[in-house]
Amino acid sequence: MRAWLGRLRRGLTSRADVLEFDGTLDLSRLAVSPLEELRRRSEARGFCDAAGRRIKGAPWGMQLAHPDHSNAWPVVRTIGFQSVNADGLTFLLRRRNSAGGRHRLPVSMVYVEGRYCSGEICEQWRCEGEAFEIGVEDAMQTAPLASFAQMIAAAAVPTHESRSSIRDRDNFLKNVDQVKTRLLRHEKSPDEIALSVVLYKLQPIRAEVLIGGPDFGACERIEWRRKTRGDPSSSWSLPQRILPY
Repeated sequence: MRAWLGRLRRGLTSRADVLEFDGTLDLSRLAVSPLEELRRRSEARGFCDAAGRRIKGAPWGMQLAHPDHSNAWPVVRTIGFQSVNADGLTFLLRRRNSAGGRHRLPVSMVYVEGRYCSGEICEQWRCEGEAFEIGVEDAMQTAPLASFAQMIAAAAVPTHESRSSIRDRDNFLKNVDQVKTRLLRHEKSPDEIALSVVLYKLQPIRAEVLIGGPDFGACERIEWRRKTRGDPSSSWSLPQRILPY
C-alpha cells in the first residue's frame, strides 16, 4: 500500500488535468471510447498503468451485478478491476461448478470515486453488457494475492451453494496460506488456477459517467452507445449529454 501511495503522489502531479472539473465537461476532450476515458482517469489516480493493468496494491474496485443460478434475483458484489482498456474491462470471479461451466455472463457494473458533499466531486461510472471468459494468465500478474488465494481455497470446498458455511475456519485459513505460498513460488499453473477462478472480459454495449457535486448547478451525465445498438463489436458513437436523472 505504501508503494502504491508513493506512485499515486508522483503520478497525480503530471496527469491531474484529466480529472479537472469546473461544473462542465468538454465533450471534445473525452475519449471516443468510454473505456479509454475510464482508463485515462484511473491512470491519473494511480490505479493502473498506461496499458490499463491494475497496479499492485491499488484499491481499485467496482460493484457488479449478475444473475445467480440459485435465486430469482441478481447477485451484487464488490470486486476488483484487473484491467481496463479500449477493448474491454476484466475482472475475476470464483468458478462455480454448479454454474455448468458458464462462459458468458450478462452483467451491470457501477464504479464510484469521490464523495457527494460540499467541496468535493463525485464521479460515477455505469455500464452493462455480456462478459465472456478469457485466459486467466493476465490476472496472475494483477490480482491481489490475499483475495486471489481465498477464491482458490474456497473453490476447493465441495459445495453447490452460492453461500456456504465454514465448518473449520482454522483449516480454511491454513489452506489459504498454503495457496499463497504456492502462488508466490509459481507452483500453480494457469490451467490449475483456471479450475478455481474465471477471468471475464466485459465489452459494454453502453456506458456513462455522472460527475458533479452539491456545489454545482447540476451533475454532468455523459453517455456512450454503440453505433449498432446491442452489438459490442460495433464502434462507439460520440459521447453525448443526457439528463442527470
